[in-house]
Order: sequence, then structure tokens, then C-alpha cells
Amino acid sequence: MSPSHQSTLAIVTICICVGVLVSGFVFTALSGCSDDDDPDPTPTVTPTPQPTVPPQWRMFRHDYRHTGYAPYPGPQTPTVIWKNDLLYALSVVVDQNGFLYVNGISEGEGRGLFCLTPEGDIVWAYKIPTNSYFLTPMIGDNGSIYCVDERGEVYCIDQNGNLIWRHNYTPELAEVHKNPTLSPTGAIVFGDYNGNLYSVDISGELNWIIEHYGFAVSSSPATDAEGNIYYGIDYLYTTTRRGCLMARDANGSLKWWYNQDTFGGSQSVSIDEYGMLYYGDGLNVYSLNPEGDLLWKTSLNELGGILESTPGFLPGGLLVIGTTHNHFGGGGLVCLDRGNGWIEWIFESPGYEQVDSCPAVARDGSIYFYGDAYFTEKYALVALESDGSLKWSYSIQTICYSSPVLSADGTMYFPTTTGLIAFRDEH
Repeated sequence: MSPSHQSTLAIVTICICVGVLVSGFVFTALSGCSDDDDPDPTPTVTPTPQPTVPPQWRMFRHDYRHTGYAPYPGPQTPTVIWKNDLLYALSVVVDQNGFLYVNGISEGEGRGLFCLTPEGDIVWAYKIPTNSYFLTPMIGDNGSIYCVDERGEVYCIDQNGNLIWRHNYTPELAEVHKNPTLSPTGAIVFGDYNGNLYSVDISGELNWIIEHYGFAVSSSPATDAEGNIYYGIDYLYTTTRRGCLMARDANGSLKWWYNQDTFGGSQSVSIDEYGMLYYGDGLNVYSLNPEGDLLWKTSLNELGGILESTPGFLPGGLLVIGTTHNHFGGGGLVCLDRGNGWIEWIFESPGYEQVDSCPAVARDGSIYFYGDAYFTEKYALVALESDGSLKWSYSIQTICYSSPVLSADGTMYFPTTTGLIAFRDEH
């Protein structure tokens, strides 16, 4: 082969390699060229790995930041497409393929975790082996379902309903009443009423336990992208329920704490895309920066205070949070500007004493929540436009203890004490 042909071949080889890199594929390396080499070798192609599709509603409040926001459409009408036969549905999450995992109770299986198809048919049931109940399940990237029961036992269950592991790290009389969180670092984080905060690896190994003597962990922990943990604690031995917000890194080391010094314990935190923190106590809504500095504080005392609602984020830099017993005699939903805490609008729900759930927000800003009037036995699932005007209301025949969730196909699921209800617009 002449030198000019060798140069030409080298240039062609370089061009092929550059083209391979640009196309996103990797070819097997050529071992050298000679006159006997195949001029058109068939390459071995390895496709570029595709990103993992995340669960549609992974955990309590949708994600580890507890935004309550899902990038999906929500139902524009209260059209019920099915209701399953679970006697008691406490909470629900949705996996990558639209399958549902429901914490509930049925006549045949008792208490446990139930897997349902998107059409509402039960696929399998994992019966909890103790006289307890699960809190809101969490779905890992590998499809495993992680559950914590009210006694602090942690379970890992595969997508076929088989138990992978089960461990208990809590004291004998521990009480866990707030939902756990699955952090982006692969840690299951939850607290108990004895004041302990736990971090458990998804393999089942205990990472650490932090004790808060004289306090109870009063909220579901939220985490940021680095795995920093934000949660509330309450003083146990006082009638004023004064508490504070705690911040720890992924290793459990204390970063800071903020004492709001007002009535009411710290409730669950929501974290926005800039790392700013938002939460409520009995009277106020707070915003803190990631370093624990107060940005603003807005009193909702005249509106009746806040019950157990965690903020939900709307597009455009707004948040919504539920109140109870406002000065008009009913509960409502309040929208605030995340930048300055100013109240943008108030939805007053006449006839309902309180917003008893955390709002779910669809991609167009539609807001879904549950409100009730316990003493007059009036219960409803309510949908609002992003400006606070009523979209629709659907009467529920029983009291509920959960919040609605959204899935990618536009279905909204609402757990009730008489079953799981699915809403979706007719196409």
C-alpha cells in the first residue's frame, strides 16, 4: 500500500471514529489495518443507556422535596371511572407503569399493602404481620416498595408482593405517625413520637439514629438533592406545643435549627427548586433559606390557623396551604407568594370547617384537596383553578384521612375510608 493510500485510510478511520462519538454509540476498536482486513467490518453497537423513568407519584407529597406538584394533567370534571373494593384506603402511590400501591384494609386480607392495576383490579396483597398499619409507601428507582409501619418496622417488598427484607430499629413502644421519606441518596428517613430520627439504607442497613430528648418528631422529613434533611420537633412537656425546625446533613450531623417560638409544632416542610423551605405551625407560614435564615413569616391567625396541611407549589412562584375555622366560619385554602409571603387569594369553602388534606397541584395549576365539616358530616373533594376559583366539588359520603394524587394519564386517585376512587375526564 502506498503512503498516500495509508494517509487516506488513516483520515477515513479518524472520521469514522468521530462520527461514532457524535452518534452516541461505541464501536469495538479496530486491531489494526492491513491489505487483508475486511474493508467494511460489521461494528458491535452498544446503545447509549436511557435514563430511568421515575415513578409517577413516588411517596408522600409526590417527591423527596414534598412539592405536591406533578407535571401531569388533572381531571377537569368530577368523572368517576372506577372505585375499588378496598374497605379502607389510607394512602396511594403510583409507579412507572401506572400500577398503584395502596396502604389499606380489606375484608379478605386485613391490613397491608395492595397492588392495583390502573383499572382498579387487585393484583396482590401483602398482609402486614403485626397488628399495625403502614404509612404512605415509597417507590425506589428499582421498583421496590418501601414501607414503615406505626411501630417503626421497615419493609422492602418487590413488585410481585414478595418480602425482600424487614427490620425494626425502634424502641419497643415507639410510635410513628408521620410519613417517611425516601431521599435521593437512597436513605429511608422517618421519626417517632419518642423523639428519634432514623436513617435506613435501602439495603436494610441502619445508617444512624438521632435522639431528641424531651421532644417528638412532629413532621414528615423532607430532603433536598444533596440528601440534607429538614423536619420539625415539638416539646413534649409543655401545654403550648412549642417546637422548632431542624436541619441535618445526610450523615445526621446538625446543620442548624430554627425556633419559631409560637404556639403549634413545626409541620412538614416543602422545598422549592431553589432550596427555599416553606412550612406552617399552628398560626403562621414560614419561609427559610437553606442556611436557616428567616425570609418571611405570614400570620394566618385571622383565618383560623393551619391544621395538618403541607404547602403545595403552583407554577409562577406561588404556594397553597390549607386552613381551618376561618372568620367566616369555614375552612379554606390560602395562596401565598413564595418570594415575599403576601397573600394572593383565599378560597373560602362555606359549610366546611377545615381543609383536612395536603393539596395536589397539576401542571396547569389546578389544585385538588379534601375538606370536611366533621360535626355536620359534610365531606367533599374540591378542585380549584390556579386563580382560586372553584372548578368542581365532589361530595364524599365519609370522612377521609388522606390526600389526592395524580398520575401521568390524567387520572386522580383519592383514598377514602370506603375505598379508592379514580377520577379522569372522558376522552
